[in-house]
Amino acid sequence: MRYSRFFGNPNLIIELPGEVTTDPYGLETCTTVFKCSMDRWDLVPSLFSANPFLSYLRMEKRQVSISGEGSRGFLRIAGEYAGIPGGQSVPIFEVGVGVGEEPIQTHKNFVSGIGGKPSSPLNGAVFLDETGAPSSDDAKGIFSEFRGLINGVQNRKAGVTSYVAADQITFRKCWVDTSIPGANNIGTIQSPDGPAPSLPSGGNWMYWALNVQQRALVYFCTKEWRASGRFGWDPDIYS
Repeated sequence: MRYSRFFGNPNLIIELPGEVTTDPYGLETCTTVFKCSMDRWDLVPSLFSANPFLSYLRMEKRQVSISGEGSRGFLRIAGEYAGIPGGQSVPIFEVGVGVGEEPIQTHKNFVSGIGGKPSSPLNGAVFLDETGAPSSDDAKGIFSEFRGLINGVQNRKAGVTSYVAADQITFRKCWVDTSIPGANNIGTIQSPDGPAPSLPSGGNWMYWALNVQQRALVYFCTKEWRASGRFGWDPDIYS
C-alpha cells in the first residue's frame, strides 16, 4: 500500500499499517511503519503529524532505522501514535485508603471509654491546666498522658498518645482530554467528580491535586481529592 494514496507522495511506502489499541482510560495507540529511500529524509513523518488512517492519532514517538548502502539503502520509520476519537474519554475512578496517626484525645470514644475528662478521668488519664498542674476542671484541663501504674498494676494504656485511623482516603478521576483542565480551586473544600465513597458524619473532601501528562496532542489527566478526618476540613481556612 503506497503512502501516495493518502498524502500524494509515491516515494514513501506504508510497510505496516498497524493495529489500534485502546487502554482502560480511553487512550488509543497505534504503531505504523513506513519505508523510503535513504536519501529522502525529507519524507520522514514528523512528530505530532497525523496517522495516515486515523487523523486524531498523532505521532508521539519515532524510530528511524537505516539499512543498506548508497542508492540501494532505505529508511524504515516506526511511528508511535496516540490520541482519542472524541474531545474527552470516559473517566475511570480510583479509591485509595491508608491509615495515619491521630492524637488519642481526638478519638470519638475518648471521653466515653478511653480517657474520660478532667472531672472524671478513666484508665489513669492525667489532665493538666495551663500551668502544668493537675486539673479536674473540665474547662481548663488538657489531656497529658496515661499513668504507668494504676494501683500498682501496669497500665495497658501507659505511653499511648495516638491511635491509628483510616483517615488517608483519596479519590481520583483519571481520563484523557484534548485540552488541559483548569487548576482553579485546588486546596479548597470541594465534592469530588463522580461516585466518591461516603465519609463519616462531619467529614468532607478537599480538591487536593491535578496531574497532567501529555501524550502526542492529548493529555492524560488525574484529579485527586482527599478526605478529612471526622471533624472535616475547616471552612474558615479552606472554603
